[in-house]
Amino acid sequence: MSIRHSLLFTLIMLTLTAASGCGLFVSGPGSRDAAKEFEDAKAARDLAKLTALCSDASLGDPDSREVPPGTTHTQMVTIEANKDVRRKACLELKAAEGDSDSGDCKTLAARYDHASAAASGSGQEHYTKWARRMAKCGNYDLVFEKLANIGDFGSAAIGVKVLKALEGDGLPVVAAFKRYAAEHKGTRFLPVEQGFQAANHLAYWLLSGKHHDHCDALASALTGANDATVANFLFYFNEAKCQAHGEKLAVEVLASSAVESRRLGCVNLGNLGSAKSLKKVEAIAQTDPYFEVHEQQGADGRVWEVKVFKVRDACKAAAGTMKARGK
Repeated sequence: MSIRHSLLFTLIMLTLTAASGCGLFVSGPGSRDAAKEFEDAKAARDLAKLTALCSDASLGDPDSREVPPGTTHTQMVTIEANKDVRRKACLELKAAEGDSDSGDCKTLAARYDHASAAASGSGQEHYTKWARRMAKCGNYDLVFEKLANIGDFGSAAIGVKVLKALEGDGLPVVAAFKRYAAEHKGTRFLPVEQGFQAANHLAYWLLSGKHHDHCDALASALTGANDATVANFLFYFNEAKCQAHGEKLAVEVLASSAVESRRLGCVNLGNLGSAKSLKKVEAIAQTDPYFEVHEQQGADGRVWEVKVFKVRDACKAAAGTMKARGK
């Protein structure tokens, strides 16, 4: 080959290399950045590519902390990133496997846990899909215990929307909840982490559908239940116009060791309480020991600390409302 042809060949190869995005002479540890490969495969739900990344030993062992001799800092960053890519690719595959609707009701709870753990930060669509699968299996216990608690407090929470979606499908969610309350009383009622949020969401869902006929069943189920769960269901009894049931439960949570439960007890007694509860509310308004130290700043820039008794303040407000109401 002449010098001219040799130079031309080299030029062509360099051009092709640049176009492909690959370094012709770059190899060795830390030379490949697989992050984009993973993101593209994840976005496209390309299971074949995710499988290849998960099993690609050249990306390194995610559990290994060994560093190849002579590795530069830049290479080390890429090596660790590639290990993370392999780990995440395997998690995505497991999520996809768990997310498949096999129709197997026996493995439903495990598949849900698997899919949701791998797909953290999922939205309403994800949880509604699983709620429908649970309902199809007739396993509403899972709906109330694993899905109703999703999201923060309030009527806009995902847990509330999921329950509304099932009811909108024409499924017997209300009847299932009545059955659940009858079969899960006291400590068995929503006995899960964040059960108090499930209580809040269930109350909002019931009220949004004007299901005001659950007072007896709920009062029975909530008696002896977790204090926080009881406290977050109290507003239902006021809105459903069954104050007697709610007052009894609210008075009981005033003895809770949880500050927020005691506070909610007094907040709700402002609406639910009768004359027989007034003395107890007034006593807590004077004696509850919990306080927080807050800083205040005056117009002159001077800063000082003040004690804030949040339970006492809630009980004082409740007592005032009860007196004004004449009950």
